[in-house]
Amino acid sequence: MALSLNEIKTRAQQFVLNWKEKAAAAKKTEGLLTGKRKRGKR
Repeated sequence: MALSLNEIKTRAQQFVLNWKEKAAAAKKTEGLLTGKRKRGKR
């Protein structure tokens, strides 16, 4: 089944959002595991 251009665009947007959420969660988990903390701007 061929996908319409709109369907491809929608799926791509969902993929990117999911990827960003997973990357942020992984970064947070890595920080917790290694004991690293973000420093605030001064």
